[in-house]
Amino acid sequence: MLSPPSTATIVLIAAYAVFTWTTGGFSSKNAFAQPVQSTTAIVPKMPVGIDDAQLVGAGRLKFWGFDVYDAKLWAPSSFVAAEFTKHPFALDITYLRDFSQADVVQRSLQEMRDLTVVSDDKAAQWETQLRKSLPAIRKGDRLVGSYKPNEGASFTVNGKALDDIRDPEMARAFFSMWLNPGTTVPALRRALLGLEPPAQTKAKP
Repeated sequence: MLSPPSTATIVLIAAYAVFTWTTGGFSSKNAFAQPVQSTTAIVPKMPVGIDDAQLVGAGRLKFWGFDVYDAKLWAPSSFVAAEFTKHPFALDITYLRDFSQADVVQRSLQEMRDLTVVSDDKAAQWETQLRKSLPAIRKGDRLVGSYKPNEGASFTVNGKALDDIRDPEMARAFFSMWLNPGTTVPALRRALLGLEPPAQTKAKP
């Protein structure tokens, strides 16, 4: 669901939108993340059951002063950040800007390939799947991506089910955009993991 966006769509920003994921304009150098206090203790219904689900952390992605999206991470009490791929969890994103599907897909694929070495053929397969799983984004849309260890991922937008990712490697690469230590938005990662980051931190290039 899903990192920073592109100028060309400031635009994608907000997703960089899957999630701000944004296409070329969203330079990580200008991306900021700040922690956001949760306003509710109610765990939303997820497309996949998560036993003992609780809010791990939350943060807002900002780009050049623009609010891109608010993100929350839900996981069981057994969740361990360093081994996030071994646990079920859900990334809950509410967008604060519009993004085209093309921007969301291309930015997501670029970030995934930066963190995971894959062949061009497999990257093409991933792109096809992303187009099935990620929609165009409108301000106010809520996208929830649920990770299933060794299975894949499922998605909903505003409660409506989207196409599942049934490739475990692709699912890991997708959520690595936020939870892998190599993410381009380390401050947002810290916020999602509840690690008390500075109020506002520049994302690494």
